[in-house]
Amino acid sequence: MMKLFSFAFFLLLRGSATGSSLNDTAYDYVVVGSGPGGGTLAASLAREGHSVFLIEAGGNMGNDPLQQIPGLADVNSEDPAMSWQFFVSHYQNETQARRDRYFTYRLSNGTLWYGIDAPEDATPLGIYYLRGATVGGSAIANAMNVVLPPDSDWNHFAEVTGDESWGPENMRSMFIELERNTYTPEGTLGHGFDGYISTNRNNISYVVDRPGVLRVVQNAISQTEGIEAPDPEQVIELMERDLNRPDSNRYEIPGLYQIPLHVDENRRRSSPWNYITDTLASKHEDGTQRYPLTLSTHSLATRILMKNAEAGLRAYGVEFMVGEGLHEADRRYDPTVEPQVRTVRAKKEVIVSGGAFNTPQLLKLSGIGPLEELERFGIPVVVDLPAVGEFLQDNYEAGINVRSNILWENSPFAQCTPGSPETDPCLAQWEAGYGAYGEAAAPIFMLHRSNQSRNSDCDLIIFGAAGEDADVDIAALSEGIEHLMSIMNVTGEPYRPFQVIDPPADRSLEQHIRDNTWSHHAAGSCRMGKTNLDSCVDSKFRVHGVQGLRVVDGSVFPRVPGGFPVGATYAASRKAFHDIVSNEGK
Repeated sequence: MMKLFSFAFFLLLRGSATGSSLNDTAYDYVVVGSGPGGGTLAASLAREGHSVFLIEAGGNMGNDPLQQIPGLADVNSEDPAMSWQFFVSHYQNETQARRDRYFTYRLSNGTLWYGIDAPEDATPLGIYYLRGATVGGSAIANAMNVVLPPDSDWNHFAEVTGDESWGPENMRSMFIELERNTYTPEGTLGHGFDGYISTNRNNISYVVDRPGVLRVVQNAISQTEGIEAPDPEQVIELMERDLNRPDSNRYEIPGLYQIPLHVDENRRRSSPWNYITDTLASKHEDGTQRYPLTLSTHSLATRILMKNAEAGLRAYGVEFMVGEGLHEADRRYDPTVEPQVRTVRAKKEVIVSGGAFNTPQLLKLSGIGPLEELERFGIPVVVDLPAVGEFLQDNYEAGINVRSNILWENSPFAQCTPGSPETDPCLAQWEAGYGAYGEAAAPIFMLHRSNQSRNSDCDLIIFGAAGEDADVDIAALSEGIEHLMSIMNVTGEPYRPFQVIDPPADRSLEQHIRDNTWSHHAAGSCRMGKTNLDSCVDSKFRVHGVQGLRVVDGSVFPRVPGGFPVGATYAASRKAFHDIVSNEGK
């Protein structure tokens, strides 16, 4: 697991707004953010009988086919109505940073420009970093890969917090509660079948029914596991091993798997949107709402309201602006718009679930964060909490791009016409619950442990910092790519020779990785721990120094959990639910 430490960041919201109106209704809980952390928690609390006001900056796009169709996830992630557009810097060295072919600039006419030789009038922005901005959060914009982290990550969280409830056994039980598994026989150990997030896998026939793809997979099994599988049925048997099985050694054994997805049996994306929508739609026999959940969309939280109480500082509400595209990361942002400001009160707790970027932003705007930074921006300091916005981590991602000598056979997308939905046969198939559009982007997952990590529980975690070279991480990524190349090289005719597109011939593999490594699994920017000196929250998600305030999202993880953090975030949210309800009345 490769990691990235970043530097403290501070994101500015628009500064002007008109009229502040008070929402006189007080709710038990006010939750900011409807993603895997906040959205599922809000619905669970409401189903427990607690009144919940759920604030979401984006709109409700759940019925849009782009959001539901797994095969169009990449298109969905670019939709301005569903995502925010952040830009990040991978290097302090500007020359190195601009070697990335996806480095983005803004031209004088306001349009974006991507590439290396930018026009002279271009303003550098950085590398585009996707964030979901709709009901469901980033679980709406991701590739739906839901793989639980290794037990070593859960054990690490338990160790740094001193709380054994973060251990792998309890966190597995959290996953069982939330999962609605559709790809293993009911009753399979380690899985849940009555939860609110459906899990599934891709159709294995899209691998074994394609001769070229099948041959590559057979070679990958041979090169990675030392197993020969000449029969497609053997490949199916191996690929159907469960990557989420309850096995403490599952990350220690190299192998190829079908990757689990948060997709239901009808090939629809399963996300917090479904759980929230079902909770809102549930009615009593007389037609009244069954669960006390209120969803406020197009509502951008700007400040946590706090007051001094007998036992100390306490959060009692949230200030938010109402309107579309109010955050500057929204491509519809209009600085001339003056939104209305409202407030909502919480009788019990405020829960912040804005994600690794926006959670520390909201805390800082509320006066909770590093003292010197808050003073530099003229924000009154309420709680000096140095860890807010620090310790950001991410998974490295790098790859290769090769062109086969002939086209891969039997492409399931061959007949698809995504630009013409009225006549698209693949859309009709998906609506019937099958076909290419029901398949997610990553049909095959290869678990390969690099030599660089064999003697270390955690790889080197400095990448691109001033004066530092992350040679261990570069070597690990290089080893992984070389392993992939060895698989391609033994595939044979008629698919060989393969033309290597990336890395280009004029660049070493190591330089290619430095230039083009990217990431989108940010975590750790409000990490949990034992003290307020090096953490934001305790093991129960409670913000140090403020009563009635919790953070429940991926920002609390002390390190990125596994390769795909959404599964761990779902589980953490479920844990937060139990932590909260078990504290009722105390």
